[in-house]
Amino acid sequence: MTNSSHSEDFFTDFSKNQDSTSQINFKIDIDETLDKMHIESTKVDSLSAFKTWTRQSLRVVLPHEVLCCGFGRLNSGSPSVDGVVSIDYPTEILQSIQNNAGGIDSPLLKRWLIHRTPLTFSEKNPWPDMPASWLEQFRKFDLRNAAVHAISDDRISIGTYYSFHRIPEHALPLYNTLLDKIAPIMHLALSPLIFAAAEADPVSKALKTLSKRELEIVRWVKVGKTNKEIADILNVAEMTVKHHMFNIFEKFGDIGSRVQLATRLTLHESEKSMSSARLKII
Repeated sequence: MTNSSHSEDFFTDFSKNQDSTSQINFKIDIDETLDKMHIESTKVDSLSAFKTWTRQSLRVVLPHEVLCCGFGRLNSGSPSVDGVVSIDYPTEILQSIQNNAGGIDSPLLKRWLIHRTPLTFSEKNPWPDMPASWLEQFRKFDLRNAAVHAISDDRISIGTYYSFHRIPEHALPLYNTLLDKIAPIMHLALSPLIFAAAEADPVSKALKTLSKRELEIVRWVKVGKTNKEIADILNVAEMTVKHHMFNIFEKFGDIGSRVQLATRLTLHESEKSMSSARLKII
């Protein structure tokens, strides 16, 4: 039996069997499935593996054809969308709804931010306030319907957002219950991969190893201050600044002069600024 047919049976059995015994058995089956999914998610060690896991395991429980997983930093408790992991999702629609700040203008995400609970949507019954241009794109790419949920993780200041599409119509109501249980599992699998991708940047990685004092010195080097000027600003001996500079060069590894350091930092900040205005689609 294929994953698709198993998914169909999974939901059809629940809708047909409404007696208490069947519902208890269904709950046991769900709990066992979620436990298995959680164990499998701990073995996901790359974005490629995450995509494979969603296709092979997640679709058995939540039948769908395409999935969009957004991620971003939390700003005052609300997530900004810095990037998207696309699992068979038409990237053209993401590019068409990208705003000037680099995020996406999605009425689904906006509504979730208001209610902060799983929600479902079908193009057959669009919401009264649904933007016509967005709905046109939605229909153009045959997304049909949606089930969305998100996780705001204050512990690590990262939010993740999940948007499922092309769902069997009879499965849509059950998504409201299952997404509450499955979205946290998806978040635990995806969020470490986001950190890993960020840490792959050598400049960011080196900056994280610097002490508070070294970071202060780096900031002054970037604007062209000499060792003596930095020593006067920080009220320390010039030899102390030289000692810190030696440690800074060691931690960066391939930088041997303050000119190289200032150039590298300026280029790094410029690249960060440019990337923040572009939506990363993976």
